[in-house]
Amino acid sequence: MGGFDHATAAHQHRTGRILSAHMAGNQPPKRQESPADTAYLHAITDRCLVPFAAPYEMDQVSRVAALKLLNEILDVGAHAMPDLDDWTAGVSETAAPPVPVSDESFLERDFYSSFIGRLKLMGAAIVEKPGTYAPSAAITLQGTKARRWSLRQQVSLDFVQPDFILQTADPDIPKIAIFADGRAFHAAAGCNRVADDADKRTALRKMGYLVWSFSRDDLQRFKASETVESSWFDPHAANLINTNFSVRPALLRLMTKDPVSQLLDFLGDPDIEAWKYMSTWMPYLFVRSDNRVHADHSTAPTAAAEILDGKTPFTAAGTDVCWAWRDGDWRSPREPETRNNGPG
Repeated sequence: MGGFDHATAAHQHRTGRILSAHMAGNQPPKRQESPADTAYLHAITDRCLVPFAAPYEMDQVSRVAALKLLNEILDVGAHAMPDLDDWTAGVSETAAPPVPVSDESFLERDFYSSFIGRLKLMGAAIVEKPGTYAPSAAITLQGTKARRWSLRQQVSLDFVQPDFILQTADPDIPKIAIFADGRAFHAAAGCNRVADDADKRTALRKMGYLVWSFSRDDLQRFKASETVESSWFDPHAANLINTNFSVRPALLRLMTKDPVSQLLDFLGDPDIEAWKYMSTWMPYLFVRSDNRVHADHSTAPTAAAEILDGKTPFTAAGTDVCWAWRDGDWRSPREPETRNNGPG
């Protein structure tokens, strides 16, 4: 028998007392019980029997039948006394076990509420719907043009299940697979999924998806509207890219913002070609006055391994201008792009 509260216990005790008085006198309860108990027995009889009686059988529901059924439920013989202690001996009150909440699910919930909240502040029309796992949202946002987006959670794509899928009806704008990369489930000792994540996300890109990811720190920066000047972002290099390759300055400024803010900006103006063009020339952000050497560009993969091993890259002489940049564990080797007006 399941757990019960104090009201249930009082209900059992009163029912047992009335039945005990009835069995002791072997008389119909209405001759033994008080007026209050009579009304009470009527109430419990209705509550126990009426919901199980068909409408056309309501006139057949009787007090005698109720007592007989209660005796059977209490396992009381025809000439025995109901024993409240025996009846409740097997009843125990236990609390339901707490539902474990992982850091990952908390991160997803925090993203959803923060992201939707910011969109509302931006004037977007939001229609939310409850779901089996989590709510979904239909988003109408005024940007370069009005677009309607849908945000769904935990959508299975056979080999991978992104935390969110964001998409619009425009066939020229790819679906966006969003991953909340909590450290405990992606990059912790005993649970290092970095290589597996990279393989699955590469496969998503080949399917035409944009892949967007963020960490807890990224989300906190977004919620605080905090802009951090990353050590790898050099304003001089950004000006060089803008001057030589005509990359949108607004997109370059986005590089100093968190991934969630970048995603919001993309929703307002999802110009895929502009983002692709910027990514082509983004490696020049790592050009410094002291990190360019003449080497063979075909050695770039070897240079990457050398950087990871803490060695000096591009040691063999060549005719191509190559560069590498490192900041703690963040490293980027680069060979030159084939464009005539690039820096030499």
